[in-house]
Amino acid sequence: MFSRWGAFVYRHRRVVLALAIVVGAAAASVASKSTDVLTAGGWLDPHSESNTVQKRLASEFGQGQSSLVIVYMGAPGADAASPAFQAQVAASVNDLRSDPDVAQVVGYAETGLKTFITTDGTGCYVVTGLKVTDEASVPLLGRFTAEAKQPGNGITMQMSGYAPFTRDTASQSEKDLRQAESISLPLAAIVLVLVFGSLVASAMPLLVAGLAIPSTLALVWLVGQQVQRASLSRTSPRCLGLRSPSTTRCS
Repeated sequence: MFSRWGAFVYRHRRVVLALAIVVGAAAASVASKSTDVLTAGGWLDPHSESNTVQKRLASEFGQGQSSLVIVYMGAPGADAASPAFQAQVAASVNDLRSDPDVAQVVGYAETGLKTFITTDGTGCYVVTGLKVTDEASVPLLGRFTAEAKQPGNGITMQMSGYAPFTRDTASQSEKDLRQAESISLPLAAIVLVLVFGSLVASAMPLLVAGLAIPSTLALVWLVGQQVQRASLSRTSPRCLGLRSPSTTRCS
């Protein structure tokens, strides 16, 4: 079978090469969109006891299914428990409180507990309970970040939680992958030249990879579009806005 296929490709090599280049060029236009239909995560078992307890807390006590932890650090000598400092914190999370996917925002101002204040007294944190799950909070992180305003008077803000961790992990992984490819590709080219003894022959594996990778990513994008729609339709028959996970609103 492979012998006949190889003979066929050789007889029509010009047509096969032209088609491969056309398909590869067309696939490259959508290959970069493949990450938009892929969700990072999968670390949590939806059937675990801890997840069951989290759902009970969310439904019966309104604590939310996921959370964001926002940390505020003042300058040396600042008093995070002071009314002025807490006023800056309140202004920072004001838009976040009104977000439809936010269940509650709890911090020192709401509870008066010193556990929300750092040991040196110069910083504090607030816990933002979300109405969505950990996995669903990842595509919404951009909106949450935009709503959490940077405070003034030398106070810095940092956001933590499942969604920021997942986003930063994916970003760092992509950065490391690009760096690894930039180092390995020249080395692979040198090895191929030494093995094949010809520039034309050594370029063939690189050409095949250059055509196969964008084509594969384009297929991932196409499959991801269909899987995403099927998943959303199973979740709720009234889901709207299927164009982007970050804009999907379900009732």
